[in-house]
Amino acid sequence: MDNGHAVLNGCDTMDDMTKISQRLHNLQHVESSTLQDARLFNEINLLRLEGFYFCLDPKEAVRRTNKKYEFFEILRRPKSEIEKRPVVIVPNPRYGYPSILAYKVLQAIMQKLSSFSYPVPDTVQFSQRELARLVGRNSFGGGNQEEFYNAIRQLRTTEAAYWFFDKVTGEWTNRNIQILNTDIWSGRENQITRCSVQLHPSIIESLNNRHAMCLNYARMEKLSPVGTALFKRIFFHFSNLYSLKRTKSFTYTKSYAAICTTWLGGLKVLPYKSVILKDQLGKHLELLKHTTLIKDFALEKNSRGDGFNLVFTPGEGFFEDYERFYLKHLEIDQEYHKAEERKREEKPLRLVEKFYQNLYHRSDLSGLVILDKEIEYAKTLLETYTPEEVTDLILYTLESAGQNKFSIRSFGGVKVYLNAWLAEKATRAKRVAREQQQAAQQRERRLMDQYEIWKQKEITRLRETVPAEEIAAWEDAETTQLMEEHQNPLSFPVLVRVRIEARLEERFKISTFEEWKVKGS
Repeated sequence: MDNGHAVLNGCDTMDDMTKISQRLHNLQHVESSTLQDARLFNEINLLRLEGFYFCLDPKEAVRRTNKKYEFFEILRRPKSEIEKRPVVIVPNPRYGYPSILAYKVLQAIMQKLSSFSYPVPDTVQFSQRELARLVGRNSFGGGNQEEFYNAIRQLRTTEAAYWFFDKVTGEWTNRNIQILNTDIWSGRENQITRCSVQLHPSIIESLNNRHAMCLNYARMEKLSPVGTALFKRIFFHFSNLYSLKRTKSFTYTKSYAAICTTWLGGLKVLPYKSVILKDQLGKHLELLKHTTLIKDFALEKNSRGDGFNLVFTPGEGFFEDYERFYLKHLEIDQEYHKAEERKREEKPLRLVEKFYQNLYHRSDLSGLVILDKEIEYAKTLLETYTPEEVTDLILYTLESAGQNKFSIRSFGGVKVYLNAWLAEKATRAKRVAREQQQAAQQRERRLMDQYEIWKQKEITRLRETVPAEEIAAWEDAETTQLMEEHQNPLSFPVLVRVRIEARLEERFKISTFEEWKVKGS
């Protein structure tokens, strides 16, 4: 059974003190080294959206099907102004309203994304076992596989219209987004083995603009979705208060009804304190105490007497994480995985995606299942050829298949055209080499023509600097020499001019063609 589901509904299994004790034990014995390494970036706009986008009551989520849901977010602006802004969620009727598993999957996506250095990538990949482990399941097969697929499809197809804050411009804009831009699946036969998901560009851009908080994932990973949502929102507000007050003696108060409706996805607002603490939030809050995020909490009547407030006191875990994670996230970028390594891991899948994008003439491949063997074949090709060459092979394959009216339906079809592509590639290389040689020869001829024009002008200029009687003496000497050589007298004028130019060239050391080229023409 999903632990989040059990805690939320107060099931008998969660009343078993053995299980509660075990979970508390796990939370209390997180190693310090893990605390230092595990982090989760949470983009602030996404944090605000989560409380409306996810319904953390599974029974209520099932009832939310074929219509849009409109909520209102209360924003406290400077000078104590309060703004009420609409948030509209439109679930996909086929996949349903995002609930507990979809929320867990999003945390897994953000946690893996957080393992990269800035700028964070927009895409992450999971193996089936990795995703199962990150959401607290032992298996990805059977019914789990269908549930995972459905949860990710919820993130891909559920639309959200809400007010988005741009940290760079300082402006608010109303945006309509789906949390995931694409989801692509791979597997063998009927078994899904991995998936690749791409987050919406607005979320990634905001993350890379550091409009995010950095959380200690190790403290959160044993919590249920309700506990996780509480942890994140409490840490966020503690951080804001602490950065202003700079004292550890403070508390944070929040309306219980607002927590249910805007933090926890429409959890039912209960009227009695005992029921709230025993059957709804009490267990989650006790677990938060054992993470040491909070030192204590209290459920008190509000000033109007028509509801309750929750009052939270920060624990030592908050102050540790504020210094270790939150401030460091604001000040420096910690290095985890090198960007080049990530790119190498993604290249085979990206090439297979490129194949299908060109095959189907569309960029959005959401829902497409890519087979493991296709990715493996792409890896094999990359062992021999560059990504640019494989891309060329893909385009050659699709073009040739179209010309031959050959029906090609999978990436494996490039094998059919590999040899033909290699032959064409060799022919093309020879043609390119020949064309390059011809172009080089043409460039050389053009330069030679330019050189001759320059040299002739230079000789003409230099000839004018030599006294006329000296030029006349040269001409007489060259004419006498030509007569002794028994040359045809009709050619004397041309030959004399050529020999005089040679004398000038030698005397004034006019640059040769090669020297002229080196000097820059």
